[in-house]
Amino acid sequence: MKHYLILAIVYFCIAVAIVMITRENGAMALQTAWSKTATLVPVFGRIVVMFIAAGVIATVLTRVGSLRAVITSVLMAFVATLFFHSGFTLIKTSMPYITPFYADVALAQWDNLLHGGVDPWVFTHAMAEYLPMEWLIPFYLHIWVWPAICLPVIIAATDQDSGRRARTMVLYGMAWVLIGNVIALAGMSGGPVYFDRLYGGDMFGDLTAAIAQTPAISGYFGLIQDDLWMAFVTSEQSIGSGISAFPSVHLSIAMVAALYLWERAWLLGVIGAGFVLVILFLSIYSGYHYALDGYVSIAIMWSAWAMMRRWARVGMHEPAPIPLPAGQLA
Repeated sequence: MKHYLILAIVYFCIAVAIVMITRENGAMALQTAWSKTATLVPVFGRIVVMFIAAGVIATVLTRVGSLRAVITSVLMAFVATLFFHSGFTLIKTSMPYITPFYADVALAQWDNLLHGGVDPWVFTHAMAEYLPMEWLIPFYLHIWVWPAICLPVIIAATDQDSGRRARTMVLYGMAWVLIGNVIALAGMSGGPVYFDRLYGGDMFGDLTAAIAQTPAISGYFGLIQDDLWMAFVTSEQSIGSGISAFPSVHLSIAMVAALYLWERAWLLGVIGAGFVLVILFLSIYSGYHYALDGYVSIAIMWSAWAMMRRWARVGMHEPAPIPLPAGQLA
């Protein structure tokens, strides 16, 4: 977790530089962002204490690792996560100042083409009539936020497998920085729910009407979506603010959680796969994302994980170097 802490601080410093370069109210944005982050400390701190207790218990029972190492690792993960997510929000909310929204038209067309000439949200709304949406909807934020924010702390507290820890933390960083910053900046898009507000017209007028007529969406997603839009037009800073559709960070984080669970146990992996499907469904159903946003995130994260697993297997099977007699050089 020491490397995570160092990289998180560096990432935060880069985010500060980007804000100061790209935004007229840079100093105010930084002050607001950090004050909003500070409000998370008490809540996140209680969660950290809980995981420290879990890590201590696991260490005592398994006799693997040391109590001091577990506590130190969790505290470093806690501090690093505060810097990391504050930096991510700063960059995400600054992206429209770097590159304007432009990719939605192409994404909407590809999305429609890939699904037989029908926008994917239509399928999800039809399916929703047969699903327990009151149970599923909270997964998008209330359940998802646990791996999104707490996964580094969970790993630090409960996992002694260095290879698995390293792979998962690399994926975690990719999910936010590569997916949520780099590729998102290259394909700046707002998503179906913001399409008409950004570009004018009523291309997604039917989606807007469907959301308004669906209490499950308007009473949950709709309020959050309106808040995000107001934060965008007023340049407000807050944890979780910022509009960006392609690719989906929600799906990239869901994939990180699923792949990590799969490495822990195949049954947990099955649960993780179900979690990915629920998040994919809800991302389209809510209008936040084109289906393509989720497909790309899933493909990137799975490919990166598979590649790292292959490297790990190759490394395990490499023959040990043959020791040379004393006095000889290799």
